[in-house]
Amino acid sequence: MAISFANHNGYERFQVRVMRHCKSYSKTFSCSMGKQNAFRKAKHYESRLITWLDTSPMTSAGRHRGPPFQPRLEMDNRWKTLYVAVPFRRENGVWSACRKAISTHGYDEAVRLAVAMAKRRHVPHPGRVRKKKMPSKTTRSFALP
Repeated sequence: MAISFANHNGYERFQVRVMRHCKSYSKTFSCSMGKQNAFRKAKHYESRLITWLDTSPMTSAGRHRGPPFQPRLEMDNRWKTLYVAVPFRRENGVWSACRKAISTHGYDEAVRLAVAMAKRRHVPHPGRVRKKKMPSKTTRSFALP
């Protein structure tokens, strides 16, 4: 669903956001006339937009997160500290990141420490089935007749 709700300083609104083929479509609906009315208008706009774009609605479940343990740079906005962040999956399935400061460890050491920590903390997806290779003639422990 591309509809989100926001409340900023008492101003409540629903926002419709759809992105297709690197082009984004966005529209905001104020809740000044009631939340149900604004949500109904946002839902109607989303369905018209999906029909006009001639595509199926997308969900965040199909998003590709990228390879795990791929380091990226992040900055703390308050202290302006530069970190190396490496994503990993927790036990409950939520993605998080291990962060190490570049100013403390240096870039190469921060990458090494963050990747090692993320690999220790990572829990593989519970529903994923790992396929085993079929034994070949050379790996069989018994003789062929």
